[in-house]
Amino acid sequence: MKIRTILLTFSLLVGGQAVQAQLHLGFSAYLNYSLYQWYQQPTTISSSHRSVGQAFNVLPTGGLGFWVGRPNAFFLNIEGGIDYAPFSLDLEEYSGLGAMALPVVARGIIPFDGDKGLSSFVGVGFGVQWSKNGLYRYPNNIKPAYNPFYATVVAEVNLGFGAGWDTDDKGTALMALYFRVGIAAHAALTFNSGLRAKLLYNPMAEPKKLPVNPPKTYQVLLYDDSLF
Repeated sequence: MKIRTILLTFSLLVGGQAVQAQLHLGFSAYLNYSLYQWYQQPTTISSSHRSVGQAFNVLPTGGLGFWVGRPNAFFLNIEGGIDYAPFSLDLEEYSGLGAMALPVVARGIIPFDGDKGLSSFVGVGFGVQWSKNGLYRYPNNIKPAYNPFYATVVAEVNLGFGAGWDTDDKGTALMALYFRVGIAAHAALTFNSGLRAKLLYNPMAEPKKLPVNPPKTYQVLLYDDSLF
């Protein structure tokens, strides 16, 4: 029994080290262009379900993070960013201009066929987003006494394509269409959608080793005149 336990422990350790050796660590950076975003405050801030929205943001937004995974197989990102919509407003009940969101999301990415170089992929994400409506230009220049950030639990879906999936590639470039929905207590809701350009930098990438040519052999023929 002891021998079996030792062998099982040894095999698990070796297997764990093998899996760990296949994992890579790296950094990520992304830029978003918002197609449409909409934020509804919780009733603890606004009893009238006050909300703001904006389509086609003027300025791109972005974020940074890190990832762990196996290139050409899967990536797991932890990223934080800033979404700023300077002209977000409510046309029916104007209560100020501008909105900001601070999402922190864990995102998983799986390429469908990374061996071909350019491959489509699917990604999902879960996290928390802190949002705030009405940053400036209040009606009659009266700033509300209570207008804090409010948190929502968010889920995200990404669909796109990318290149540079191999383990020897220093960078994986991605372009995706994303949708992110958030909910929380007291009727708080958030929605973000847009285009995302992302770069996954892999400092552990090693360039492919060129095949070593075998040494050339030469055959030397000696002439023996004693045979004639």
